[in-house]
Amino acid sequence: MTDMGVLTGVVFLSTVLLVLAFGMKAQADDSAGSLFPLLVGGEAHGVENIDTLADLGIGNLVWIPAPGYSMGNTPWDEENDIFADIDACLRNGFFFMPSQRRGLGDPIRPGGFGMGGHGSGEMYPLEVLARMKAAGGTRMVGVHAEEMDIDLIQDTIRPAYAARVPELRNYTDPEGGRVAFQGEMERLNKRYTDLGIRFFPNLCVTHQHCGYRAGAALVLGELFEHLPTTELQLAYLRGAAHQFDKPWGVWISPWFWGRVPTEDKTLWPAPQAQIGGGHSVEMFRRALYLSFVSGARLITLQETEPLFSRAPDGEGYVLARWGREFKTFWDYAKRHDAPFVPIVPLAVLIDQDNGWEPAHLCQNWNPHESVWGKLPIDRRADGMLREYFNVLLPGFMRTAESVRNRTDEFPGYFAATPHGPFDVLASDVKADRLAAYPVVVALGGMDMTGALLRELKAYVSQGGVLLLNVYSMLHRNGYVQDPAFLGAMLKFRVNGGKTIQWCGEMEGMEKRTFEEDAFATVQVDVGSGEVLAADEKGNPVLLAQSYGEGTVYLSTVEYMMRGWESQVGTLRFFETFIGALARQAPVWVEASDGLSWVASRQGDELVVAISNHAKAPHAAKVMVAGHPLTASLDVGLGKVDRQSVDGRTQFTFEVAGRDVSVLRIAGAW
Repeated sequence: MTDMGVLTGVVFLSTVLLVLAFGMKAQADDSAGSLFPLLVGGEAHGVENIDTLADLGIGNLVWIPAPGYSMGNTPWDEENDIFADIDACLRNGFFFMPSQRRGLGDPIRPGGFGMGGHGSGEMYPLEVLARMKAAGGTRMVGVHAEEMDIDLIQDTIRPAYAARVPELRNYTDPEGGRVAFQGEMERLNKRYTDLGIRFFPNLCVTHQHCGYRAGAALVLGELFEHLPTTELQLAYLRGAAHQFDKPWGVWISPWFWGRVPTEDKTLWPAPQAQIGGGHSVEMFRRALYLSFVSGARLITLQETEPLFSRAPDGEGYVLARWGREFKTFWDYAKRHDAPFVPIVPLAVLIDQDNGWEPAHLCQNWNPHESVWGKLPIDRRADGMLREYFNVLLPGFMRTAESVRNRTDEFPGYFAATPHGPFDVLASDVKADRLAAYPVVVALGGMDMTGALLRELKAYVSQGGVLLLNVYSMLHRNGYVQDPAFLGAMLKFRVNGGKTIQWCGEMEGMEKRTFEEDAFATVQVDVGSGEVLAADEKGNPVLLAQSYGEGTVYLSTVEYMMRGWESQVGTLRFFETFIGALARQAPVWVEASDGLSWVASRQGDELVVAISNHAKAPHAAKVMVAGHPLTASLDVGLGKVDRQSVDGRTQFTFEVAGRDVSVLRIAGAW
């Protein structure tokens, strides 16, 4: 590589002064709609590879990989260095995003996947970053910090790695875990923003909110590889970005069991590049459109190998299947590049200290759930969160068997959304951010602070619908009593039950008795609240309280879960009730078990992306309040039938197997 040595003090100072102007603008332009234009593109190192991406028309962004990264057909040396890549990007009109680190802390930790991942420390000295920013100007959109929360988990499994950053690993409770992890993000964010360079951490498990709290201009999720379900990651990314009013993006990884797809082994000789290897292009297609319509403003693909091959006559290059798919997407996206504003019927509210992480990621390398990498899960509180995620995304939890047998494309890498899309918010959210959601459901353990209670009351008073569990009202092991808000006073005595009788009035809820496994209800003194459901002994299970223009629902069953000892799980009653709450939405898709969907506004139009993860084609019915004038398929084939049904307009069409359709609706809706 070229000179990475320290610049002289005079040159360094002048370089920093040059980039400070960009930095001031970066700080001013970090709102969700103004950070930068829609950015789409692949990862590439080497002038010829970057030129080829431009010649083949793939995107407006290049993710420049880590120096020395082993994939590709171009070495890292004095001729092929970062500045040669930057020059090629600028000459072709690309924006660019260089990788700057992988993982936590500054010490370098060598080792690949088999050794539990690797930690890079800094990839470039800060003086060189300043030179890169001065050279790229606003075309350098930020620096990429890869797999930060994956490193948190990997460090735990190899204590020798954790020992290199003991100051980040000495916490003993969830609050300490959040403070340590978030503090590291804050340290790194300041390091780069002091140079006028935006910090883009890749947080690809369940800690996206920490990145924004730390000041990151944009958080990237990583889809596929061996990571959490696409729809779950999109829920965290959408929710965190909305809560902090920032843009977000995705990095889609073709890696699967140590291989990436290619169609030309001569051009791409690395052993990991395999014809027929990696994830499928059909998965790539679905992830692209689900992410885009969900609101992603930066969409990139890891690796160059899947994108192009040498032409059959040996002269020049042609697009491979992944490249054709990516170019088709880019051609569509740049015609519809206005920001999407998701219409999400339900938000899941978790505590800001919640650090739950799913199991069976990384080829089952982490076989157990954890909290902030090293803490055990709370069987009831974290169990509630996990189990109700499984209601909203059936089958999202991989099993050791599905990972071992490689049968986890669906469910696993994808999951259906039978109750529609949802976003994940954290408990430091403000009422004006909550207001975008018709329904908010608190899940998991919650610390009911005075500040949170004020925001929830403001949200409900303005017309919001909130579902709380009695244990959502705990603060330091004591109940926060607010009978005007809850409609009852809470007690520390419990009753046992086996059935739940619904006696309220709500669309989607029949008057019936739900036969359940054993559960326990916390006793309440009912005040102004209306009892909507009770157990066989008449003990209240669910209350409704009007508050301002909205409604608070209070459940009395411990964490809305069944079971004693090791028997835990959701209750059929609350599964049904949450589904009924979610359906009170202006846009709804009646979908089979194989479909997931998301709806967004784009300008004055409504756009609905529906992904079919099953092999067989499935019909989808999109129902929209009011009477839109026209609808057509932006993506997908087939006829769209339109009819009026009960005051809504219904559009019906077929989504092909393992494919995605995007419906665009214009009119007064």
